[in-house]
Amino acid sequence: MAKLKEAVEEYSAIARRLDRARESAGIGPIEEEMREAEANVKTLAREASGADVENAATAHFRIRVDRPFRKIYNVEMIRKWATKDELKIIENEALVVEVKTDKFEELVTAGMISRALKQRAFREEPLAPRVSIIKINGKGKE
Repeated sequence: MAKLKEAVEEYSAIARRLDRARESAGIGPIEEEMREAEANVKTLAREASGADVENAATAHFRIRVDRPFRKIYNVEMIRKWATKDELKIIENEALVVEVKTDKFEELVTAGMISRALKQRAFREEPLAPRVSIIKINGKGKE
């Protein structure tokens, strides 16, 4: 435990030195402006069309928007297509309000649930897009 305390104290001392260096160089306010500008760009990019995102590129930066999805299984489809045995296993092992994706896939892998049922019930749900501001020539943030 003493080693942990020493490590935290060392980290704290380095962090304070870094803060003082930033303050004396006047970097702190610029970093805050940069965080605000980055948040603004990301918010606008999430709402923009693909063409608008491409047109937003400058000589130094471009924007990339990734639209991720979350795996979910449709409970109505499972009830419709599952055998009585499969449905009983799913209700006991993987069904809460939604199907527990990891557990459901584990049951399919184990051969307890058919792959055909998995394919019929599978769908993706869009999540909030991830936005990256990329510096051209490899000197930016990604």
